[in-house]
Amino acid sequence: MSHNREHAVILAAGRGERLKAYTNYAPKSLVHVAGVPLINRIMESLHKSAGVRRFFVATGYRAKHLSLLEPPKDCEVHLVENKKWEQSHSMLSLALCMDYLNNGGFVVQANCCFDEKIIDCINDDRGVSRWLVQPFALEDMGECLRANESGVIRRLSVEKPGSRFVHQSTVRLKELKRKKKFEREEKFETAWKSCGVMHLIAETAWDLERWLKDAIRERRENESFERIICENLEAAQMHIADIGKARFQRIESEEDLKRAEDIFG
Repeated sequence: MSHNREHAVILAAGRGERLKAYTNYAPKSLVHVAGVPLINRIMESLHKSAGVRRFFVATGYRAKHLSLLEPPKDCEVHLVENKKWEQSHSMLSLALCMDYLNNGGFVVQANCCFDEKIIDCINDDRGVSRWLVQPFALEDMGECLRANESGVIRRLSVEKPGSRFVHQSTVRLKELKRKKKFEREEKFETAWKSCGVMHLIAETAWDLERWLKDAIRERRENESFERIICENLEAAQMHIADIGKARFQRIESEEDLKRAEDIFG
């Protein structure tokens, strides 16, 4: 299996409806956290931790604002415009960039704020595709990934805060951690929340490109690329990678932005 860490696709086409006070005149990826635009922090962190040198940014809303984007030293940045950003979701933006992931690489949502330590969880170089995650907490809501005892993602669901499944998974995970028991025979599905970052080996990237093209032919441009992956989990063989104590915050709302300021300020 082949994999590449020199390339990263950053999905930055959306506006950020719940951040209108900050995105009326600029894309969400340029919102500042602790004085640094989100997209610049992403590029710097991936360059320092994983050696990424070529960044391919899918733009859409206020695309011209990203034309002056400066990558880290000795790196390149290329912009790929999704002219249908208002009528589509992330799957179309990613489909437009898949040519740059022929040898694998990172896929990152531009509303993620993290430091370079987030990549530590994939430095064992196992040669598998990884989806970076955190445990899905009881107060969380949204897309919930469920992995088997081997860490392979098996299901995607949309959960509400306090859902029964998430509660059972959270309690079980805490119990195992307390007892320091992680035996392979423990057959339960842990609930995980996506960190908006994944690393694909070349074989997975090739399959994903085909799945995205099929979805476009079926006129499904308004769906997320994560959902397309999760319709093909048996073939994708995506493994979870728990980011542990790395600093991270997904920016979806003003409350998230305040939390990020506390974390990174």
